[in-house]
Amino acid sequence: MENTKEYLMLAAALALLASLYLGMRLLAIRFNRPVFRMIGFRLAVFGSLVVLMFILGIFTRDVEPTGVVIASTGPTEGQASVLRELAFPVTEDKARQGLELTLSGRKGSTGPLRVVARVLDPVGKQISVVDQILERGEGMFWLPLTFSFVPFEHGEHKLAIEIPAAVAELRLVVREQR
Repeated sequence: MENTKEYLMLAAALALLASLYLGMRLLAIRFNRPVFRMIGFRLAVFGSLVVLMFILGIFTRDVEPTGVVIASTGPTEGQASVLRELAFPVTEDKARQGLELTLSGRKGSTGPLRVVARVLDPVGKQISVVDQILERGEGMFWLPLTFSFVPFEHGEHKLAIEIPAAVAELRLVVREQR
């Protein structure tokens, strides 16, 4: 419906431009004054640029969907692991959601890391499970874990993840994929 409204506005703008130009052209002929023709031409050119920008706006809107960024801390010193549930909104059902999980390590933590994450729908039903071993990346970070799922309904979904002791912080980015 929204696109129909935009196309109607575009058609109305083009009709207005054409009638302005033709009206000024008629005035130039009627009164034998070339200044009216020049004004009509300038209005048509300026209006055409505005319409072109409007058309480009229609096609470039929402090129990259914005993502939700959630940060959390890992277990405190001495804890073996901690279970966190990170809530994120899903606005459209059946629209694939991409998740990127980045983990940063504590000082002295090395080696690969096993991560188990579950995606839960608003009623708590499990939608997706990821069980992966992440290799160490540059600095204090492990390589990011990326996966996607298709929700069956909109609402507040959760990522339930057990965070091992070696992790100091984690960052979750959720984006709608098109």
